[in-house]
Amino acid sequence: MLRELLDGMSKEEIIDLMIAYNEYLFVDHEDEFNHMDRAPVCLAEFNDCEYQEILEEREGEQGTALRYMGVKLDKAELPTKQEVLSYLETYGPTDRQLAHFRDRNYEAYGQDLIWNYPICDGQHFGFYIVPVREGFLNLPYNSLDEEECEVFVLENAYLMSAEDLALFLDQWQSYSDGLMGAMSEMIAIMKEEGQQNANT
Repeated sequence: MLRELLDGMSKEEIIDLMIAYNEYLFVDHEDEFNHMDRAPVCLAEFNDCEYQEILEEREGEQGTALRYMGVKLDKAELPTKQEVLSYLETYGPTDRQLAHFRDRNYEAYGQDLIWNYPICDGQHFGFYIVPVREGFLNLPYNSLDEEECEVFVLENAYLMSAEDLALFLDQWQSYSDGLMGAMSEMIAIMKEEGQQNANT
């Protein structure tokens, strides 16, 4: 029972529980207590538990796990940058071949984790952003194929920094704001013309 309880707790919660446990020992309290509305735990059972092993497991989880797009990713299960590039070099540097990793994402997490960023930076028509073990891999493209879709420029692929991502976010926000403003005006113009046509 105790192991199941601790397995559902974070490292910080386990440490809090240990602090509470020591406090109860210090004041010679009853042999049961309730921590953060959790079920009572027998102190003797907790004392015999190999909680250090569990803490080490949590430490390992914190080092490899991250939250992204609402799911918990294990970085160890993500492809490396070189794995992605080598696969595309072997089978073709296109979006159709990138589907190999997209399918892996669907199988593991139930959704696609790869994003198309279709904004030109003056050098490339757009980019794909792929989560990899080292971070986020930028795959630029400059052309489209009728069957293979986007064709990547692999020699210009790189791992994105936080600053790179922030710049992409700012550019996307500017593009989105401009497009939404223009389309709102398009709607207003068409409604006005429609009203004028109705009155003639």
